[in-house]
Amino acid sequence: MLLTERNRIRRLVCGCVIAAMLPLAAVGAAWATEPDVPNARRIIAIAKANQPKLVVRSFPLRGYARKLDGQWQGIRCASDGNVYFASSTHAHNAGAAVFRYDPRTGKIKLLCKDITAICGEKAPKTPPQGKIHSDFIESGGWIYFATHLANTWPKVARAYTGSHVVGYQLSTGRFRDFGVTKRRFSCYSGIAVDPRGKYIYNVVMPFYWSDKRAH
Repeated sequence: MLLTERNRIRRLVCGCVIAAMLPLAAVGAAWATEPDVPNARRIIAIAKANQPKLVVRSFPLRGYARKLDGQWQGIRCASDGNVYFASSTHAHNAGAAVFRYDPRTGKIKLLCKDITAICGEKAPKTPPQGKIHSDFIESGGWIYFATHLANTWPKVARAYTGSHVVGYQLSTGRFRDFGVTKRRFSCYSGIAVDPRGKYIYNVVMPFYWSDKRAH
């Protein structure tokens, strides 16, 4: 009698575990060979069939600008259904580029080859705005971001103009430079938008060797 009761509890517990772990098909598969669980193989097969497929594609960007070498943040799936992102460079004579990816067509479009020019500057006369290290923030039909210095050795940092806040209007495809937030200071990641007050907040930091007065 005791053995029968234990078997009944065992079957009940196994069934609960299978139901709870259906999304984890790989884990649930371990229970498929359990003889006390009815229809376990069929349940797991259904769970596997209903899992969405993940498709990964790679898009080389060197064909658009050869000196691009990486990225951190600076990407946003916007309200128009497109994905906007940036790619950075550490080159002394080139800045970050901005792209748009259309998931419906699977195509990438170069929106800006060098954000330095949008900022009204020209490398190597001034250190390029080599990175867009901040996030892309969408508000009111615009995407906002901030530039960042990519060349961080002292000589370049001393000549750096400072981080610019830039906007991109989705409806027209035009950029707008809002200027330098603070001279010689750079934005590593901090940017936000207040949609009610219509304010852009930008956190910038000094390069300690470039301006002692920053402290």
